[in-house]
Amino acid sequence: MGTDDLIPSLVKGIGDSGNNAGAIADLLGKLLSRLREEMNSDAGVVPRNAGGVNKKRRRQAEQDKLKQRREGDTSSTMEDATSELLPDWIQIWAPCLAHELLTSELTRRNQIASFCLPLIIPIVGGPVRRVEASHAFAVLLEELQTQYSMCTSTHQSESHAFSGSFATGLLWAKLEIIRHASIHKLTKSSSLSQVLRESISKNLPLPLLKAALVHSLSYIRVAAFSSIEAVIPSHHVEPESLALLQDEVELWKEYGPYAFKTSEKEYMSKLLNCLTGLLMRLLALEADDDEFVPRTANKNDMMLENNLQSAKTSVSEVPSMLCSFVNDFVIADLIFGYAAYPGTVADKESPVVALLESILAFATEDEVTDMETKKRSQPTKAKRKKNIPRRRMNSRQLASKTTILTALLSSESFAGLFSLMNSMWDRTRSSAFDFLYKLVHHAHMKNLPLPEMLVSEECRKLMKARALFLSSSPRQREADTGARMLATMFITLSDSKEQGNYLNHIVSLIYNRVGMMEDALGVFLTTMKDTQNERGEEAEHIEKKISDGRELPLAHGLLQGLRLIVEYTAFARRKQPFVDNLSLSPNDPIADSESSLYSKMICICCRSIEVSLAVVADLKSPECEAEDPCSSDKNENELTDISNLRNKAGVAPLNINTGAIGANCSSTTAMVTDEEDIAKRVATQRVVMGSWLLTKEACATLASVVFAFPLTVPSPLIVTAGSLLISTLTCIKHQGAAFAAHKALQQISECCNDSNRSFSDDGVVRALPSLWAERLLHEISSAEIVRDSTLRRSTGYSLGFLSIMRSEPPSGVVPRTICPHVFANIIRLSLPPISLMKHRISRWESKLHKPTSGLFTYSSLIPSTTPIHVSSEDYQWRTRVHALNILRLTILDAPLASDMRRFVGDSIVSALIGYEDESWAVRNSATMVFAAAMLRVIDADKNQKASTSGNLGFSDSNAITARELFLTYPHLSSFLLSIINDGERHMQTLHPSSFPLLLLLSRLQPAEFSPTSSDTTDVTQPFVAPVLECLAHRHHKVRIMAARSLSVLCTGDGSDDSSLSSRPYMLKRCQALLENHMESQNPAVTAINWNLRHGALLAIQALVRSSPDPLSTIKGHNIHSVLSYYASWFNGTCGCPPSCVAIGSETLMYAYSTELGAQSKPGSIRDEGGERNAFELSAYKVIRMIEKITQQGDSLDLIDLAGLGASVGAIACKLSFQTIFDLENENDSLRYAHIDKVASLVCSCCYDVRLAAVKSFKKSIYAAVDSVLNATTVHLQRRVETLQRVSAMLLKSMNLEMNRGKGENQGSILMADRNGPHPPAMRRLSRCAIETMTALLSLNDSIAFDSDDLLPIYESWDLFQRMRLLGGCNIDVDDGRGGNRLSGNALELMGFSLSQILDNHRPRTEMDRNEILDRVSQLVLAVKESTDPLSSWHVRHSAAVAIDISGILKSKALYDREQFQPFKLDLQMEALNLLQDNDEDVRQAAGRALQAAGGIKDPMIQGDHGHWTYAMAR
Repeated sequence: MGTDDLIPSLVKGIGDSGNNAGAIADLLGKLLSRLREEMNSDAGVVPRNAGGVNKKRRRQAEQDKLKQRREGDTSSTMEDATSELLPDWIQIWAPCLAHELLTSELTRRNQIASFCLPLIIPIVGGPVRRVEASHAFAVLLEELQTQYSMCTSTHQSESHAFSGSFATGLLWAKLEIIRHASIHKLTKSSSLSQVLRESISKNLPLPLLKAALVHSLSYIRVAAFSSIEAVIPSHHVEPESLALLQDEVELWKEYGPYAFKTSEKEYMSKLLNCLTGLLMRLLALEADDDEFVPRTANKNDMMLENNLQSAKTSVSEVPSMLCSFVNDFVIADLIFGYAAYPGTVADKESPVVALLESILAFATEDEVTDMETKKRSQPTKAKRKKNIPRRRMNSRQLASKTTILTALLSSESFAGLFSLMNSMWDRTRSSAFDFLYKLVHHAHMKNLPLPEMLVSEECRKLMKARALFLSSSPRQREADTGARMLATMFITLSDSKEQGNYLNHIVSLIYNRVGMMEDALGVFLTTMKDTQNERGEEAEHIEKKISDGRELPLAHGLLQGLRLIVEYTAFARRKQPFVDNLSLSPNDPIADSESSLYSKMICICCRSIEVSLAVVADLKSPECEAEDPCSSDKNENELTDISNLRNKAGVAPLNINTGAIGANCSSTTAMVTDEEDIAKRVATQRVVMGSWLLTKEACATLASVVFAFPLTVPSPLIVTAGSLLISTLTCIKHQGAAFAAHKALQQISECCNDSNRSFSDDGVVRALPSLWAERLLHEISSAEIVRDSTLRRSTGYSLGFLSIMRSEPPSGVVPRTICPHVFANIIRLSLPPISLMKHRISRWESKLHKPTSGLFTYSSLIPSTTPIHVSSEDYQWRTRVHALNILRLTILDAPLASDMRRFVGDSIVSALIGYEDESWAVRNSATMVFAAAMLRVIDADKNQKASTSGNLGFSDSNAITARELFLTYPHLSSFLLSIINDGERHMQTLHPSSFPLLLLLSRLQPAEFSPTSSDTTDVTQPFVAPVLECLAHRHHKVRIMAARSLSVLCTGDGSDDSSLSSRPYMLKRCQALLENHMESQNPAVTAINWNLRHGALLAIQALVRSSPDPLSTIKGHNIHSVLSYYASWFNGTCGCPPSCVAIGSETLMYAYSTELGAQSKPGSIRDEGGERNAFELSAYKVIRMIEKITQQGDSLDLIDLAGLGASVGAIACKLSFQTIFDLENENDSLRYAHIDKVASLVCSCCYDVRLAAVKSFKKSIYAAVDSVLNATTVHLQRRVETLQRVSAMLLKSMNLEMNRGKGENQGSILMADRNGPHPPAMRRLSRCAIETMTALLSLNDSIAFDSDDLLPIYESWDLFQRMRLLGGCNIDVDDGRGGNRLSGNALELMGFSLSQILDNHRPRTEMDRNEILDRVSQLVLAVKESTDPLSSWHVRHSAAVAIDISGILKSKALYDREQFQPFKLDLQMEALNLLQDNDEDVRQAAGRALQAAGGIKDPMIQGDHGHWTYAMAR
């Protein structure tokens, strides 16, 4: 391979290779660098000595030249040195790189640009060769334009189908090249070479840059904004910094509002980086060299304050460009003028806070808030090099930043933030509050005043009233806003004493509110009891009492506000007691010290949890579980635990729960209109919602208070809090509240294990997590108290264990004891009782021929005083279900993966044993444990389909190998063998564990891909014989899993055919099972074991798919004749089940469809000596037999005849499809014959054949159409005729499908199907027709059909109208319903039909004109119906496409006819409305329609920029 081939292949390889792209790029760089040196040496080029020119001297020279130019010295014009790059060397790499950047798809372009463009600097000689680097970038820009001209000229005869894509690629490539040049400072005005300046100004003029700034594609826009700094200097003759920045600012002001209307996270990040860069350049413009002071380590921080004060008093009166841009445009106009308002879409609000964050970060630069320090575990900025002084800003710069920060502290700014905090989206409210906190914090640090709305007494009083009102709402969104407003009022206080008073007031308010809520719940319970027991009470009195429930005071919002205050102020870190010396009233229950205040916070949180649990917890005793949960006569004894806890705290007990108030059944009864029942339901809803929200917020606040507790934490509070959270987890009925309790318990457990914290009784607190784990184990194992979980899958118990085990310190700090102990006991409880386990172990030992001591991993962790297995007396099926559910969640939990790994083998054994239990609950939980183990340990790709992926799917899998699995868990293989041997005795019934065991084996990495080792053979060979026996199982799924397992156990095509795990041996065994296939012609055919034959065929199919050369495999082992015999349905005798025929056909098709070692391109079929033609004839013969059976009505007598029809229908369509679109074949008659064959398939009387053929055709049509368009070496007429005939065939098929089963004139085939047209088939056929006609239009500028026997598209108008109705479009009722995708396809076809009528220049009569006018009006009406916002986006997109395709807006034949003008105006308005659609594809389609209609030149192609284009873009 020469250099001309090697370099382009490496460039292509960078785009193709994912993980190897870096290595290939490194090799490419070294080759080009070495080649440059050799070519320069051969040409006698002596490199300049650049070693003595360092960066400092170069920059000084550049600054001197610029200074001379400012002073008017024209002799100081910078001249470019002569480049040493040889043109021959540049031509080696520049053309191929430019071609790939232009023509590749987006992902390839990005990868090539990311790896290749950074190579330009090293291959030209390094950073010191700036002249050569500028020359290389300039030449690459010119080469891009050359490659673009070549591509457009190549496709000139094929209309402009590719012009838009090529123009977009050209624009993106130019922007990327210029951006990479700017990274190396080659485009700075002080160092910009003349050759690069001319190249940039020529290839990227300002109108093109402006068009890119408002491009419809986001990656084009962000590339344009990244290149503004680099492009502007090239268009200035005298590059002054002020003039350049003025132009850059004007571009941002004009195009910034459009650019920021997006929600893509990566896009916003890049755009904000561009904006920050502009702000830094504006800030540097205000620098005065004389006022720069180096920053030293021992400077006093008071210097900053002095500079600030001087900046406020001595700043120049000249208006700052930076302040004007940021304050007037970014903050006032862009943020709060256009964006900072709550919307109905979260994506419209997300860019606002991100933009505010960037402005605040710029204004405060090196200052870091306490919240940022808390959330950021590692520094985000790299450390500066030592001995490099940092420049301190001058007074002008400090004043500008202070002015920007002051603008952010305006009343309008806070009004916008409060507006965002009222948003309906949680993320917007949270991010707005976070920004507000940091903004106020910086204001306090700089002693800047806050707006009057935050500090005046009257405004704070109004804000507090509004905050309390919102925080008392049962709607979580409103309560969240109120809580954040309460926290805002706290953080705006600058005095610590004022903060202490405010916090004390909030705590008192919560204390009183919880008490009020408790009292109101008691009154409401009495009312509910009266309504059930005393129906004679007056209605007015009952309604008054029920209203207490509707007016229940709620405290969850106040608790959330308290949590936000505790979290965002971090009092424990500051160690600033702010409640000392407070004068509190003697009757106030809140103490006057910080520690006492936090203790009271914990007590209030615990009290809130207890009050809420009385409503939303399930506190039933086990003996009451069988009774009706909605009955109200069990209230007296259901709250014993909570009552005891409440009595300890001095709180009166409440007898109320969801069952008592009817929360579980009130919403399920029939709808009533009685006012009393309505009032009862409203009150019930408020009680339940308020209670579970209180539980959720109380748990979260409790954890935050404990975590932020100052100094020494009282141990009794920790004990009480943890016990209460465990009670919450085990009895709560709401999953959201359960997860809140789970997080709180985990945080408290982490505090207990934190060695840096001190407690009043340290020994007791350190042991609490272990005690809590023992409590949970006791609750699920004790026969007296074990009960059903209140949440599905034992979620409460599982979350409790996760909280405790996650909080245990890492093994590197202290030895982990809780996790192993809990895992061992959970696995012990998940197994059957000892009586059943002894029976199981005895059978196991008989298979192993050795004792099973140490068989389970967990047995070594069980104390000697505790039996390894549960005794029969203590066994409870509920305990086992809980243990299995807990085991499942711990397996799936990523933080516990390292601890759980050693117990996975025991978990799999427990799950497989659980399949044999008689209890459905145990079997269900065992299934979930097995699925979790499969997902986490065996193969994470749960959607992998090994049956269709072949060896490529296996090699790409991340599944564990059999060797790794069985070496990690040695006893697992023996256990699996014992199960599969037991399954052999149940061939006529389904052994419970057979299918999951085979599923496990089938998901392992094939042994063929494991390293050659005797260990692999030793662990896989014992499974081969029993798996072969499972091929004869009576259950279909078991046979499928056994066949897949064989392909996994196969060690490859070894030379030793006697090896049990080799592919030749397995194929030989399967062939032996099929050697009597000719017996099916005998009268004794019913005696044949077809399950065995079917399993053998499945095994052959799996082994062939896993082979590197499938066709050689079936031929080399004499299987081809057997498969061909089955694929022909025993030579047309129907002598075997249809499923066997389908497997034979699919296996042969797979073998023919693959090249050596890999899957070929779609549609490519290998033809081996005419066998492919024989296989094709056999497939069509089987289809005719299926159609005959279907017409005779005998299809119900053959099992899986439908599956056979679908299989051979897809195969036959694929075979014919390859022949149709093989344009290199000059046999047109053969091609047209196969088009007729496909027509017979898609119109078959057999539903399954028809549907499978249509699916197969549509699946391949996209790639086929692209291949036709790209086949420039094929004669144009052949491509056009092929697309014409395919389009006509599809239209005829659509017509026949639409008329299916309608009458006698349609033939016997259609009369046999009385179900009418099939909408999915019509949708696929119509989409195929649209694709082919679109390609035909791009090649021929017309889709008119020449032959008279073909159905002209302009005569199919009625067909398309009926298709719209079939798609669900109601044209008689104006309800905005546009139908589904079928209606959209019909609308596009109507546009095609009308375009051919308008473009046809044949003479028309007056009747023709009236008919055309009628069709135009129908299309316009259909478009209006389809552009309704409630319609599907597919339909709206089709409407935009139909506007473009129809040609009504751009047809010159209509300009002189006044009756057409209203229709044109209507379509223009609909297209303009679609430009505002929320779907990007719809907007682009509408833009193309308007652009073509207005005759606007595309600035991407012509270099022109029209004002209408920009207006529509905005």
